[in-house]
Amino acid sequence: MSFEEKILLERLAELEHEQWAHWINYQLRVGVKNKEQWRRWHDLARIPYTNLSEKEKESDREWARKVLALLQDREQKLREFGELLKNRPETIFPPSSRTAWCNPEKSAKYFELLEKKFRELTK
Repeated sequence: MSFEEKILLERLAELEHEQWAHWINYQLRVGVKNKEQWRRWHDLARIPYTNLSEKEKESDREWARKVLALLQDREQKLREFGELLKNRPETIFPPSSRTAWCNPEKSAKYFELLEKKFRELTK
């Protein structure tokens, strides 16, 4: 994992902790029946990510890795789509549609087609 990816992983893990703390605070307001669990969640939800134990941070990193993998997959699909569009536009658009971006009347239709093709290729 690159240095940039490690930084992103930590930021995503921090965001995951913030999201979890928000959810837990809601759960604590509406009522948790197990007092021991309530106390543990109550205490953890008030600890900033940077002050968590390594074990707790790793739990947040686990979910951050899932988000990171999804982002990386999307990035790869975007690259592939860009290469296909650049090198073989005829596989995406018929020749008559490739100049539509120059024509204001046709540009909206062109971008609708572009978005549709991108969604098909990145499912």
